[in-house]
Amino acid sequence: GYWSARDLLIITITNPVGANPPGVAVFSLQVLQHANLRGFPAAELPSAALSPILAGSFGPSSVKILKIQARDPGLDDMIYNQGDTITITFNQPMNRAGQDPLHVSKSEIDAVLHFSHSLGADYSATWPSSDV
Repeated sequence: GYWSARDLLIITITNPVGANPPGVAVFSLQVLQHANLRGFPAAELPSAALSPILAGSFGPSSVKILKIQARDPGLDDMIYNQGDTITITFNQPMNRAGQDPLHVSKSEIDAVLHFSHSLGADYSATWPSSDV
């Protein structure tokens, strides 16, 4: 990294191995007072300033939907009906939007996904693995 101006420090990640990547809207930092960082010219005590939370982004989302698959588990009819499933496959493990992987309600699904057509009065989901 480098100081591009007296009030602007740019940190460049040169090896992210072993990192716990800083989350946008979560990550913050604090100046270590013993480091003796002061305003310029140095007329006050060393800083122990706290930052606001990290804003911005590290680039566009890399999440993609690879496939959506309709299935009739009973194979007993050829129509959209109770018990039929729609499986969504993503290109990478997901954080599941903080949802319980064993039961996702209609309102929780609707808070994460927008459908081009109504799926019906009620539905639920599970996250059987981290990437499906």
